[in-house]
Amino acid sequence: NGKAIINFGQYQGKTLEDISKSDSGYLKWMTSADFSSEVKRIINNALEGKFPKPES
Repeated sequence: NGKAIINFGQYQGKTLEDISKSDSGYLKWMTSADFSSEVKRIINNALEGKFPKPES
């Protein structure tokens, strides 16, 4: 469907958009955990309602 998904943990297989609506605290936790700066940028954007677009 072209949407970004989480591929680990309790939300494996869920989209960033769904997680941002149901458990934004999980995404906030990710911004302070041991993830790359690129992942943290994507998560911060998702928390602001901006989700990655599929590459064309």
